[in-house]
Amino acid sequence: MKKLLLFLFIISFYGYSQDLKKEILIDVNNDTINSETFLKKLKRSDVGYSIFESDTINTLKLVKSNKRFELFEHYKVGVLDSSKKTKIISELELLTDTKINLSDIIVINFYIDEKAVNQRSCIEFYLSDYHYKNFFKKNKNVKQFFVTDKTYHYDSNKTIRDKNKIIEDLIFPNALKCGNYLIIFPTNDFIIKYGEYRQEVILEFINDYKVNNN
Repeated sequence: MKKLLLFLFIISFYGYSQDLKKEILIDVNNDTINSETFLKKLKRSDVGYSIFESDTINTLKLVKSNKRFELFEHYKVGVLDSSKKTKIISELELLTDTKINLSDIIVINFYIDEKAVNQRSCIEFYLSDYHYKNFFKKNKNVKQFFVTDKTYHYDSNKTIRDKNKIIEDLIFPNALKCGNYLIIFPTNDFIIKYGEYRQEVILEFINDYKVNNN
């Protein structure tokens, strides 16, 4: 597994370098390091890495991990256009009758109708995470929504159907099976994750933002 991880790093590092984007390598303490040090630390059994890809910079960050699916994660990051954010908020308010302020953190967990055997169990796994849902009950300035695509008629008491296809078209045109998510911060900075994920990581992103923006 570590050999595979090192191979993925080499492919991603040199592959991303070809698009002329700036490369930043950081360790688990958010200190900048060189590629030699990055590779050396990556050989440890309890270390994986995440790629945060923006339009101009690719940041590769070492992360502590003891689980196989945490060894490599890929995120899309950037700054959301204000008009696009307004459209997203307006559509969510229309679909949910929920007031959303520009100062709120917005989280959208998005699911597509795969018509696959395991898709139902995937969404139910996320929906049954009470620790995750309780976090938002306690943090009123963070608005969270479980949204399904237009064709996915799941339990309407638990999810919101993107009946106008606005959310999918604006954010998730390339959505993957078994979950996707978007976090929008008050600064309009965003994080998108496509495909299977851990919901506690979303809470970590939010808590990190709060710590750094008090």
